[in-house]
Amino acid sequence: MDDVGSFRVPLQIAHLRGGPSDLVDALVDTGATYTWMPRGVLARLGIEPHQQRRFVLADGREVLYDVAWASVRIGDLSQPTLIVFGDPDSAPLLGVVTLEEFGLGVDPVNRRLVSVPGLLKRASMASEAGLGTTRSCRTPRAANCAAPQQCDDARGARRLYARPCRALHPLAFPAEED
Repeated sequence: MDDVGSFRVPLQIAHLRGGPSDLVDALVDTGATYTWMPRGVLARLGIEPHQQRRFVLADGREVLYDVAWASVRIGDLSQPTLIVFGDPDSAPLLGVVTLEEFGLGVDPVNRRLVSVPGLLKRASMASEAGLGTTRSCRTPRAANCAAPQQCDDARGARRLYARPCRALHPLAFPAEED
């Protein structure tokens, strides 16, 4: 029996190139960054590690685990995601990166996954402030540009931004010479 608020979902996993797949019941784990699959399941599907990543365990220890890209299907949706090669006898876990890639959130009360919209709050703030994908700050280094949300734009107009322009564009401020 799972803890209160925890639940499992069917997850189909396969090699990115296709071939056989395996259907597992994965525990939805919002405390796990990536999806975790027992090493044997991945080996059976011909999925091999392509790098190692560092992870911090619940007890604070830092460890290295193998990772690889695999094709995952949740319901009617299918796409690649990064999978961690878990211990052989461990249970499959569905992590938050995979959930976000699929546009899914967790409804712990009803023990189900729900569709959620993506967030682009910084992008909308930039758009509202007249900030496009590029920005050229003209405020000299000694000016008040370091104060959060103040910066002279390329036209010399004082504008409000989400962060100090120096934090967004360090190349606009060459190092001062002593």
